[in-house]
Amino acid sequence: MTDDSGLTREQRDLPGYTGPKLNELAWQVYDVLMLLGFRIAATTQSPSPGSALTLRITYRGVYVGLMRHDLWGRKKDPRTIVYRFPGASSAATPSDFVLDTFAKTHGIDPADLFSRYEPGERKHYLWVTGIETTKKLMQDWARYIDGDVLSQTEVGSDVTAASDIERIQASKESPERKRMLVEARMGQGKYRDDLLKEFGSSCVVTRLSVVGVLRASHIVPYAKSELHEQTDPQNGLLLAANVDALFDRYLITFAPDGTLRCSFTLLKHDLAGLGPMGDLLTPPCGARAAYLQRHNAEFDEREAKRTDLISRA
Repeated sequence: MTDDSGLTREQRDLPGYTGPKLNELAWQVYDVLMLLGFRIAATTQSPSPGSALTLRITYRGVYVGLMRHDLWGRKKDPRTIVYRFPGASSAATPSDFVLDTFAKTHGIDPADLFSRYEPGERKHYLWVTGIETTKKLMQDWARYIDGDVLSQTEVGSDVTAASDIERIQASKESPERKRMLVEARMGQGKYRDDLLKEFGSSCVVTRLSVVGVLRASHIVPYAKSELHEQTDPQNGLLLAANVDALFDRYLITFAPDGTLRCSFTLLKHDLAGLGPMGDLLTPPCGARAAYLQRHNAEFDEREAKRTDLISRA
């Protein structure tokens, strides 16, 4: 089947792929996984050197499985994917793999799994049957990456806020100063009022003007700021709640000139789901640019950590 440009779907959706055309089962798997946020692309790491007969499945850059024509094209018991185990350098099964235990752990029917031995490689591989089983296993992979891998680099905002407020209340500051510090920590009071006034009560990224969902966000986190920086509005941005959540977790940052930078872990469909988001609409002044440089440094450090964690996933 070709589109208006005369390209086959393989040529359009899988550039570089040199294997046989995908059949209906293969395209069903492709469509389901792409909708779930996975990405499928041709790889030259195929049985035939120099060819691209294999399709690699990834999630946020992590290699999680394979698709091959000798699986989906089987006349009897066609298979959907080859499963890759976390921490493995290839798709081969670990030496301690037990099929029934694996099936029970993931809540799937062991009849949908097949341990295939490749004599030439002297390795076993786990083949999967059925779209629903494939979907379940891949969703478990996604939860592992998002929850157990990437969340290791995040900070629990509620926990850190409570700790910061405890320190404020235990300090020797005057009651009025304590009130101001607590309000600033919570993005309220004069700190919030100053940002609302500066940015015209709208998000500096999206122009959203629903005040109730705007956050007076610290650029350099409260706990890492000097005393005078904690209430300095130049150490702040007025952001819509979803933008603030990404900024607070260093999944996005803004360069000193206001240019948006996104973590490699945010995929196109993530950003599309968040709605229009771009550079800061108001160019940062010198003081705010300096704060942003510090946010950039932390962002870069966390990106390096995320890259390392994902490479070992």
